[in-house]
Amino acid sequence: MNRNGRRAGAWVPGLVVLFGGLAACGSGDGEPVADPLPDHREAERVVEGGETIVLNEGPREALRVRDQLPSGSAQLIFLRGRAATPTPSGGAAWADLDGGRVLVFGHSPVGVQQVIQSGDGEGALEPVVAQVRPERTRIFQRDGTGLAVAPGGELVREGHRLPGIVTGADPTFLATSRSPLFLPLSPVRAEDPLLWIAEDPSSPPRPMGRVLVPEEPVLGYLVNSGWALPAPDGGAYFASGLRPELIRIGPDGHPEWTSRWRPRKPVREPRIEAVDGSAVASFDILQHAAALGGDGRIYVLTASESTSRADRLLVFEPDGTLVRTGKVPPDHAVFLDDRGAVHAIPEDRALMDPAERDRAPFDPFDLPDLIADNHVNLEEYEDRVVVVNFWASWCPPCRREIPALDSLAAELDPHQAVVIGLNDDQVASRGVAFLNELGGVSYPNARGGGRLRGIYGYRGLPYTVILDRDHKVIQSFYGFGGSVDPLRRVVREELARYR
Repeated sequence: MNRNGRRAGAWVPGLVVLFGGLAACGSGDGEPVADPLPDHREAERVVEGGETIVLNEGPREALRVRDQLPSGSAQLIFLRGRAATPTPSGGAAWADLDGGRVLVFGHSPVGVQQVIQSGDGEGALEPVVAQVRPERTRIFQRDGTGLAVAPGGELVREGHRLPGIVTGADPTFLATSRSPLFLPLSPVRAEDPLLWIAEDPSSPPRPMGRVLVPEEPVLGYLVNSGWALPAPDGGAYFASGLRPELIRIGPDGHPEWTSRWRPRKPVREPRIEAVDGSAVASFDILQHAAALGGDGRIYVLTASESTSRADRLLVFEPDGTLVRTGKVPPDHAVFLDDRGAVHAIPEDRALMDPAERDRAPFDPFDLPDLIADNHVNLEEYEDRVVVVNFWASWCPPCRREIPALDSLAAELDPHQAVVIGLNDDQVASRGVAFLNELGGVSYPNARGGGRLRGIYGYRGLPYTVILDRDHKVIQSFYGFGGSVDPLRRVVREELARYR
């Protein structure tokens, strides 16, 4: 496999084991950010075929990954194994491909400030990357199309002519590349760029770097897929999806260095295999996401084993030196605070509304039943824990969440805790048809008529609020993370308080 006809360099020796060390890199709150590794060997910089290669023998430090939500300012960098993009305010925007929405997180306080998703009469979003600018937010979707969030909040389709898929962004630049999310079998030419940088979807893109040309031509797209990040100086970083490499490209479009590290097990070279008479590509995704931290370092989310989910965080200095690494639980939210400490916490805690961490009263409701000829009145559930779920027929994750909520409702003693659905379709028949498609549910559902967002101020759907026996808010949840276990845990903990 060659880049511009040259053989790629051999992998460097493996990462050292992350144990022990003296406390170093204080965070400012008395707790160290990372521990030095006594057996560390400095990275070696060599020149191969005119290119600078950074050979990392291992990290300098072992991260102390914290499991608590940052108490002060912090930037979300990864959620569910995918990168967030920085916002002008120091926060981040995360595109939820599976949930069909974009979550915009604040920097201080840490928490969801805005949820962008489709509504009645609009197709479901399939966002890959979101770029937040002071004047507008742009959302780039699975099919490569772009949307802009207009001042009134509506989504407006934008035409653009950017090559590749947008895989990284900051408030100023967009970076496009061949995406590990979409892997066609197609060739590349030796003169093709590795990625492109643009200031706007309609502006001429700047080609950056050069591709690696594989011996098997149809693997060209595959072996050059990865995560592109705009750099503050107009250059870019590229984290390969299939190889343990991080590449820095200068503002002039030419590579400045390639940083290499070695995973704990060898990475398979991608290849073509015959399966049931058809030719298919066999490969492993190694580096799952990359983000540029507010401290100027590059954060890469990778897999400890070639076939596992992303569970290890690599931290590179701007010169390509691998400085830190540590384990992070797969699918957790990963935050970087202003002191350089890394926090990895469960998704449900990351999505908790910071304004509702102290219990506040919940506005009561008395609404027509969506199915039956009666009303659903919150006051009728006095002295019971109540799970209130806001949903609509146009919300893709609601389709997965509602059956799970029905199972939760069946587990609960109805004299102690209940589930209530609040449908916010403007046309009630859409909500009825939606429930019928799911086979119905056992718990009551009320008709909101599209007015509930104005009353309760939820930022996106699904939105679930758990109320205590006095109908004060215990905790709220944005979206559906694939399980109602976080809701179940909160309900059980609350019921246990009264035993």
